[in-house]
Amino acid sequence: MIGIGLLLATSSLSLAWKGHAGENLTTSRPSPAGGLQPGLWRSEVHIETLDIPELPKALVEKMAKDPNASEARRRCLDQTQALQPPTQMFHRLTSECRYTSWRMSNGTIEGSLSCSPPGGTAGEARVVLTGTYTSKSYALTSTTHALDGKGNLQLHMRAHLTGEREGACP
Repeated sequence: MIGIGLLLATSSLSLAWKGHAGENLTTSRPSPAGGLQPGLWRSEVHIETLDIPELPKALVEKMAKDPNASEARRRCLDQTQALQPPTQMFHRLTSECRYTSWRMSNGTIEGSLSCSPPGGTAGEARVVLTGTYTSKSYALTSTTHALDGKGNLQLHMRAHLTGEREGACP
């Protein structure tokens, strides 16, 4: 079984966002340069569905509602990361993740991540990200499947990730 740490961390991968002052991201203008504006970014995650077959349903529901899972995180983004932000902007795993695909243009983001469990445990978390962005905000839906070393499903989660630029990096 993939470690609970990976499962808990994976549970904070994506959220939906309404933007600044009611801004609807699906109709907001994309960044003129096509990417996110460098600076300090704040992101939050809200779990929509979480299924961990090997754990009691009551525990899984408690994990999904844990306020720590949606705690805001901050990260600085530099100019070189504007069109392909570091994977850590879109997950809270304690392990290495890499892009298996990425497209960010005209206000739309589509990407896939592959993440290894911490501590060299066999398995993989596969994350699919889809959503919208402007130069100062993003809203993504994330679908995560965590598999053990034999390819058995250990976790399925759907979540929404929101982010907004707060200003210059400290």
